[in-house]
Amino acid sequence: MKFSLTILGVNSAIPANGRVPTSQILQVQSEKFLIDCGEGCQIRMDQYGIGRSNIN
Repeated sequence: MKFSLTILGVNSAIPANGRVPTSQILQVQSEKFLIDCGEGCQIRMDQYGIGRSNIN
């Protein structure tokens, strides 16, 4: 079984310049799961080319 974990953000809940709060995308086979999605994860998803409609 193939899987990957993409780290979108690692910052705390307090905003910081250039950082977003914690959020990850777990991909298992062709399924994608958004984990611990903090504010700003949609911006990082756009930067990584991950479409919001592809999240299960």
